[in-house]
Amino acid sequence: MISVFLSLGTNMGRRRRYIDKMIALVSGFLYKPIKISRLMETEPVGVSAEQQWFLNCIVSGKYDGTPEELLAECLGAEQKLGRVRGKQFAPRTADIDVLMFGNRRIGRKTLTVPHPCILARRFCLEGLREIAPRTKIAGTGLTCDQHYRRMPQRVRVQKIRFLAW
Repeated sequence: MISVFLSLGTNMGRRRRYIDKMIALVSGFLYKPIKISRLMETEPVGVSAEQQWFLNCIVSGKYDGTPEELLAECLGAEQKLGRVRGKQFAPRTADIDVLMFGNRRIGRKTLTVPHPCILARRFCLEGLREIAPRTKIAGTGLTCDQHYRRMPQRVRVQKIRFLAW
């Protein structure tokens, strides 16, 4: 089994309910112990300013399968929660991204690991630092904590609110 890290996000409808349902669904294919970061409300980055803020968290656990199988599990969970794919950067009920798959680097058309936005999204760095500070991000030679401390100003200024579970 391999350690994996996922980001969960939603910016539609009853966001807290969607986050809770995503956690329940990923708990069905990740082995324990499962770690979950604090819940974060984040301003949309790279999308229309009219969109509602996202609720996000980072989840880690063990997985016993291929990266492609994990991606299929994540896409299936999104679909169960009403995610409709079409227009890129549109509001979504569920967004589950594979951030890291052990220490592997994957560059395929359908899956890039580490996730291409892992270092460009403050919520990713905040959550990873919280649940896995000493874990290295593949291909960088640096830990999550080191990346957090070196966070570029353009990432550091992304608005974020930490919420209680």
